[in-house]
Amino acid sequence: MSIKPRIGVSSCLLGHLVRHDGGHKHHRTVTDTLSRSFEIVAVCPEMEVGMGVPREPVDLVGNPRAPRMVGKRSGRDWTGIMRRYGRERAAEIGRLEVCGFVLKKGSPSCGPDRVPVRSETGTADPAGAGLFARALAGALPLLPVEAEDRLDDAALCENFIERVHGYREWRDHARAAPSLAGLMDFHASHKLTLLAHDERRLRLLGRLLAEAGNGPLEAVTTRYGNVFMEALKQPATRKTNTNALQHLAGFLSGRLDPEGRKQLAGLVDDYRLGRVPLSAPLALIRRHAAEHGAAYVLRQNFLRRPGSGP
Repeated sequence: MSIKPRIGVSSCLLGHLVRHDGGHKHHRTVTDTLSRSFEIVAVCPEMEVGMGVPREPVDLVGNPRAPRMVGKRSGRDWTGIMRRYGRERAAEIGRLEVCGFVLKKGSPSCGPDRVPVRSETGTADPAGAGLFARALAGALPLLPVEAEDRLDDAALCENFIERVHGYREWRDHARAAPSLAGLMDFHASHKLTLLAHDERRLRLLGRLLAEAGNGPLEAVTTRYGNVFMEALKQPATRKTNTNALQHLAGFLSGRLDPEGRKQLAGLVDDYRLGRVPLSAPLALIRRHAAEHGAAYVLRQNFLRRPGSGP
């Protein structure tokens, strides 16, 4: 495994000259922000199936749920080639331990959603997904995926980064010898992260584990992974982060002297009011937890959120 998680990226977003007209769609959030956190795996389905540059552009046509890919002018049908490529490349993406993917919006191969699908009469339904994006979702349904335009929103970009790390943590857990005790331990260490993202799904996962003895472990594990990754899709906010910080401060309260409690409460409130970044109260909580041997606090994944410090 690489030290940095790997993410896949549509090659044109990296500035590679792979577009049908020989151009690119360089996206600076990918190259300037994500490349600092992740190892990049570049993918261009059209080039990798041999379409070349420059090339005839293609459309999706037919049924939006199972569209065909055809040349705009020639009508050449690339569907079978692209579907076969998609299955093989998605399997390789899994073997490369890719933990997320940034796809080119609107692309007939890479677009994750809202890709126009032209009917036989010429009208377009913007409800489709590119053929490679479909294969990727089919092979790796929990893999975090975003279209590049959504990453222009700082909160969504931060959320994507968190989801990538969360996916790797869940994948590594799921690979280990499965046990109910192990699953409960994973849940215990991610409770505050889940609280900051989606309290409703946190409660749902708690009920799932409470009733886990009534069903096969494999089914429980699969269900847990699905709900866990869905929970991370809900971006944490200043309000929900503050809620998680207050829970952590509450666990430490009995171990701190009055001055320590006052200092921590003040820093959490400073974060709530936007005066300090999240890393500030997290650093203080880590220090207090280490000094006082607060094992439950120290095990919380929330303390090690990307960008929150060591």
